[in-house]
Amino acid sequence: MLDHRKEKLRGTRTGARRRRSRAGVRGLLLVAAVVTGALLALAGPGDGGYTSVAEADHPPSGPETLTAVAGPTAGSATLNWTAVDGAAGYRVHWISRADARANLADDAWLDLLGTADLGDAAQYTVTGLQPGADYYFIVGARQADDRIAWSKWDRLKLDSVEDHRRAVTRAYVTQAIEYYEAQGREAAVEFYRTAASAENGRTLILIDTTENTLLVYRNIPALQGQYVGPGSRYAGLTRLAQSATEEGLWGTSQGINPVTKQEEPRRVLAVLHDGLVFSSSHSALVGDVAASVQEYVSKATARYDQDGLDAVIAHYNSEASVEGQLYLFLIGADDLYLAHPIFPHLIDTDIKEVVGSDGQELGKEIALATEDGIWVEYLWPHPVSRREMQKVTWAIRHDGLIFASGYYAGAPEAGEPAWQGADPREYTVQYVHEAVERYEREGLDSFLNYYNSVASFEGQWYLFATDADDIYHVHPLIPELIGTDIKDVVGSDGYELGKELAKAVDGGEGVWVEYLWPHPVTLKEVPKVGYAVRRGGLLFASGYYPQVEDPAARTKEYVEQAIEYYQANGLDAAVAHYNSQESLDGQWSLTLADENDIVRVAILAPQLIGTDLKNVGVGRLRQIGQEMAAATEEGRWVSFIFPNTRSSETLYAHVWAIRYDGLLFTSRYYDDQPDVPSTPE
Repeated sequence: MLDHRKEKLRGTRTGARRRRSRAGVRGLLLVAAVVTGALLALAGPGDGGYTSVAEADHPPSGPETLTAVAGPTAGSATLNWTAVDGAAGYRVHWISRADARANLADDAWLDLLGTADLGDAAQYTVTGLQPGADYYFIVGARQADDRIAWSKWDRLKLDSVEDHRRAVTRAYVTQAIEYYEAQGREAAVEFYRTAASAENGRTLILIDTTENTLLVYRNIPALQGQYVGPGSRYAGLTRLAQSATEEGLWGTSQGINPVTKQEEPRRVLAVLHDGLVFSSSHSALVGDVAASVQEYVSKATARYDQDGLDAVIAHYNSEASVEGQLYLFLIGADDLYLAHPIFPHLIDTDIKEVVGSDGQELGKEIALATEDGIWVEYLWPHPVSRREMQKVTWAIRHDGLIFASGYYAGAPEAGEPAWQGADPREYTVQYVHEAVERYEREGLDSFLNYYNSVASFEGQWYLFATDADDIYHVHPLIPELIGTDIKDVVGSDGYELGKELAKAVDGGEGVWVEYLWPHPVTLKEVPKVGYAVRRGGLLFASGYYPQVEDPAARTKEYVEQAIEYYQANGLDAAVAHYNSQESLDGQWSLTLADENDIVRVAILAPQLIGTDLKNVGVGRLRQIGQEMAAATEEGRWVSFIFPNTRSSETLYAHVWAIRYDGLLFTSRYYDDQPDVPSTPE
């Protein structure tokens, strides 16, 4: 546990871990001398009995055995004990050996005991402990008259975070080998390509070393079946296959976190078994994450001192500034956001107005940053998974500005996002009605805080809402609309979409409206379907972009049309046309490179024009540019993660790349699926 959080843990016990009243420990106080003597003898309370104050009354015995073992996560311990007949419940206490030894005077260690009051289960997992520390545990059987009979103490030294992670990773790989031995190769490949095979943020990489073929790589399904032997463009996978041993070899490399989908340093275990490499990994973020965050922020202030404000704003608003889960948000002297690479729509808004989904005024807390720096803890969506997690942020004032970054504590909720694969029309209704329920449950202020925050985004869904006079009060994507009348919103085709949405009747079933709206990637207008209801006079609305029936086929068709345009009009005309807005068709645009892979067309990323396409992604896990440039006249698909900063939505981009006349023509479509369905390369 980090030092800046340890005191908070000691001083506050919430939920199952709460501070006991003095009355509740009366029995413990009367035997404190016995325990203190054991501690002074350096034997710890685990070597001495710890029985009830009512020993003279001969209460029933406590649990005969108590065993503490490592828990399922770092900083946790699982306790198992012998059940006691007739027990009304159990009480568990725990304390670190360091805290016990340092607080013997006046029995002060008793106030530091963690506590959990339980039902009749004879097992409990204690969480929130300090990895690598020694702990004492005791359990008591509570009788109907509230007397408690205690077990003996048990002692456990917890694994460090890294030791625990390695043990879980090795167990996962061992389990995969056992599955292969029991079910065979074909079944193992099929199972470990599915979401059901993922456990504790770990997925399997399986390589056939005889054929040098990647059999399983769930993080990037498009790579499955690829050659990864000597000379392969997937050098990292080649090294992995070559380094594996029968005992298992540990290494560190850049990899993709299967939960967050972000690149980060990963500890990789590679085991060679029966001609196959079984490999998995876990995050290798350093144990003292706080120090890494502070170093990251310090580099930002140094860059500011050297290059000036404009250069810093430009850099930290770019994807290049993001390092794993670390990114910088920069606040001006007037407390307005200057940089935020993950949620850029926050720029020019006041950080003091940012409120968490739980009502915490986290923006005001961050705005209190001093030149010495402060730590602030709050709930915040992970930049890729979009699930709220506990975030710990370091914020420091430097030359009047606030430089801040943070890390995410714990693991995000497991499983796919609720909206992924859902029927978009049904999910739109569900999202809107959940917003109504939140408003009715928590009130207007809490409702406004949440739905004007990034926490409210769910994939492509966000809420826009008005008051009874149809004035916008919620629009997290385009906050400039707040204070304006929705009835004044008119599409480029003249359709009065705002008036149509405002026709929703209070208490009615709601209205559906189809209209044109900018696509979140290309900003080219495409069909959108909106749904609006009125409750208590307020208008609640959201919407979705209908997908074409076969986006893969439409992508190929768009590229074929571009090739035909080139055939008919020549290269210069094709370059001019496809670098213009007229060439955009909804989410489809063209990227064109010449025979030397120099980019000639890139309307959505004009900074790439004149550069070598093969350099896109250099230094990262996936060298996307090289994969696209490897396309032949038969064409190929290249799929990769595309965090869309305009909508705070994480998408997958699916690029169709094909060579014609030496030129490389590519286009892409976006969805929430990791691969192109039923399209073998």
